[in-house]
Amino acid sequence: MNHRSDQDTFRGAGARPAMVAGFGGARPAGSGSLAGPFTFGDIRADPATRSVTRAGAPVRIGSRARDILFVLLETPGTLVTHQALMARIWPDMAVEESALRVHVAALRKALGDSPELRLIVNETGRGYRFAAPVAGIAAEPAAVLAPSLLPAPLCNLIGRGGLVDGLLAEVKRHRLLTISGPGGIGKTRVGLAVAHAYAVETGHAACFVDLAPVTNGALVASTVAARLGLAAVAEQASVALTSALAGPPVLLLLDNCEHVVDAVAELAETLLRGAPAVRLLLTSREPLRVDGEWVHRLTALGVPGPEHRLSVAHAAQAPAVQLFVERARAVQQTFALTEANVAAVCDICVRLDGLPLALEFAAARLDVMDVAMLAGRLDDRFAVLTQGKRTALPRQQTLRAVLDWSYELLDAPSQMALRRLAVFTGSFDLRAALAVAVGPDLTEAAAFDALTDLVGKSLLVLEGGAGRSEYRFLDTTRHYALRHLAGTPEESAARRRHARHFCALFSDAHGVWEGRATREWIAACSRRIDDIRAAFDWAFSAEGDNAVRVQLLSTAAFIWFDLSLPSEFMQLAERALNRADLAAFTGSAEHVGLLTAYGHALWHVRGAGPEMASAFATAQEMAARLGQATLQRRALWGIWAQRLLSGDYAASLEAAKAYEALSPEGGAEAGDPPGDPPGHASGRRMYAISRHFLGQHGECRAVVEGLMGTDRTFSRPNYATASQVDARISALAFRMRTLWIEGHVDEALELAHGCATYGSVRHDLSTCYCYVVGALPVALWSGDTNLAQLLLPGLMDRAARRGLRYWQLWGEGFAEALGQRAGPPEAADMVQLEVFVTVGSQAALARLEAAGRLDVTSWAQPELLRRRAVRRLACEPEAAERDLTRALALAQAHGARSFALRAATSLAALKGAQGAAADGARLLRAVRDALPGRGGSDVVMADRLLAELAPVPVSLRRASA
Repeated sequence: MNHRSDQDTFRGAGARPAMVAGFGGARPAGSGSLAGPFTFGDIRADPATRSVTRAGAPVRIGSRARDILFVLLETPGTLVTHQALMARIWPDMAVEESALRVHVAALRKALGDSPELRLIVNETGRGYRFAAPVAGIAAEPAAVLAPSLLPAPLCNLIGRGGLVDGLLAEVKRHRLLTISGPGGIGKTRVGLAVAHAYAVETGHAACFVDLAPVTNGALVASTVAARLGLAAVAEQASVALTSALAGPPVLLLLDNCEHVVDAVAELAETLLRGAPAVRLLLTSREPLRVDGEWVHRLTALGVPGPEHRLSVAHAAQAPAVQLFVERARAVQQTFALTEANVAAVCDICVRLDGLPLALEFAAARLDVMDVAMLAGRLDDRFAVLTQGKRTALPRQQTLRAVLDWSYELLDAPSQMALRRLAVFTGSFDLRAALAVAVGPDLTEAAAFDALTDLVGKSLLVLEGGAGRSEYRFLDTTRHYALRHLAGTPEESAARRRHARHFCALFSDAHGVWEGRATREWIAACSRRIDDIRAAFDWAFSAEGDNAVRVQLLSTAAFIWFDLSLPSEFMQLAERALNRADLAAFTGSAEHVGLLTAYGHALWHVRGAGPEMASAFATAQEMAARLGQATLQRRALWGIWAQRLLSGDYAASLEAAKAYEALSPEGGAEAGDPPGDPPGHASGRRMYAISRHFLGQHGECRAVVEGLMGTDRTFSRPNYATASQVDARISALAFRMRTLWIEGHVDEALELAHGCATYGSVRHDLSTCYCYVVGALPVALWSGDTNLAQLLLPGLMDRAARRGLRYWQLWGEGFAEALGQRAGPPEAADMVQLEVFVTVGSQAALARLEAAGRLDVTSWAQPELLRRRAVRRLACEPEAAERDLTRALALAQAHGARSFALRAATSLAALKGAQGAAADGARLLRAVRDALPGRGGSDVVMADRLLAELAPVPVSLRRASA
């Protein structure tokens, strides 16, 4: 059996013109009808004598009921509408439809009609058809030789043009093609469009047979025979069909096969073997699974992508939106897609999975509510979407009826699996499916068979790619299954298994925090975020499991950081940490993991305050008692970070050394990959950063560049390093920062300009880190305000959108440097204030001076002293000169040539003002010539000052010219 789907085939040309063939309530001319006498079962009905007998004995039947019988027998298998019947039975009389129902009921009783043997089928709101196999005298030749028996299309086929062309080619290549898909996806309309196109292009006959009214598989062949005008009893129908179809080519479109799929499969094999010119086009919610069958799984109409749901022009190109708008206009002629309603329309299309029938139901409700109201009520879609066509089959008149039909065709194990799997909010793999579906009443083998059945019946979608296969529900199907599950004992058990599955999935995730996991694995885990949220909702409920809650928070925390959602995680962690039932887990590995992840979240959201310090310190004490080096390293990283961010750089260096001591270079700990000890690499980064903040920039850059060249973390970038920031972006940020400080201004600025590219990664935490640590300071230090103004909105947007208050504080401080606000934020910490001073904040300088920070050894101390000196020049020139002299000496000792140039420029200007211009010029030129780079606003300023202090003689300028 072969499979295709809309997504990977049939692009290009538009729909072919449809052929309108003769087809309606009665047979078309030349198609043949039965003249009588008629026989069905042991009953004989003769229109000539108006007699009805059973086994030779008269059947007691009223005259009106007898008339109804003979009218239905004129065209067995074909719908006769209420209006047509009443016009024939009561001509020129006004009669209520209730009279027709009374006489049909009497006729059914007289003929012995029963659920086991349906003779007369009622199509609600439409009419009646005689469904039993009928033998009689053919009044005309068989319809096989007649023009095509296809219903005329009543509306446009939207979004399927290229698909119809592709399926037409498949029909011409393969004799049996099944269009499969869930209810309401448009199988019948696509099938009819293909059949019309086939008849037009080939000139061959095509016949449509609706099997929906057939309730007994034994009647399938005779129903098809009756549609073709063949007189055959049920037992002989397949033989009669094979014989009649042995001539000219013909296409049979058998619609709605799923409930009689076994009988259709048997008939298909018989016809394919015995009638070589026959082609079969089927629509069914599941394939036949017979030899020679080609299956096309019909997918839903395309919906707008997330980036296009606010644009009328882009949204209007999505087929689902086109269908909704067309159907909406049928209800409201003035309806149009506008900027005011495009978001609501797109929301409806996405939440209804692009299912055509569901979209039609939704559009029909615009007679009583507007689009926004409709979108808001889709959570109760089965109560809202109840306005199907009056002439539709009952199972297609409401959204719930569509799914009831499919659900009732399932056996008990498949129904059970469908209900249980509905607890998944996103896609899931086979392992996850079995973990949730299997229970005391459903074995693994039975669950696997049920899963296969659900895919076959189009109630689950199987998707493959990148070496993996996953299942997912259409959202509407999942809502339906949840309604069957809700409030039952089965629901609690399924949700417990669902939550425990994810605990097991992430049980070995501790190494993520040290860079052991690949990006692909982390991304795969992050796709489960909605399921993990659902697991937490259950775990925090009255029926929840405390052990699941703590374990999952501890092990799955990295996912919130990978998705840049530390604010959401922090709220979950606080709920768990503040519960009384946490006491049972105090001091456990899970408790330590929860505390360290909570400390990370506090950093991003609230900054390096006492809460962060307490969380990591407590975690360190517990981890030390447990003797687990991995957990100790995680806690030590937090202690290091908190000390660093609070400005205690010397203490941070001690924490980095302690971390390194637990992370030997050879990867001594079990689980460290040979030759790639991630814990050691993290320790080296921590050591280098502490050295930088202590003013040892050259050593920092050497370590960072060494790691970039040797650590395989950089050849397999992933976001889950100890800092939960992309390792490559973190290294680049510190590289550009130290390059600028050491005087390589041009190179640093080039990296800063490239930061817009680094910022395009999906990880907002890494982007904020890159902007704050590297790009924005380098841009402002270099005087490139255009770059700073380009980057700042991106930082502020990400920080605000993600609730990252700590990173938002950075943006506010940089906004002061760009003249966009007055003063730095009140909540800024020591590291932030130091950076803000270096980009020109006098208010930040005053706060640092009041805290005594100008006498603390730090990376920024030379610049802090210089800024204070500049402020003192007017009233305290001697103190200013001491500060400048000290600043210059410190900068040169640190290897901070750019800060040395600033200090030398200010000192030279002071000497010039004191009448020692030559001394100032010599001093400044020596520092200026020591710079390895030649860019930036500081160099421009220094050159201008040199020109003033040591002007070139006129004679030399003439010679130079």
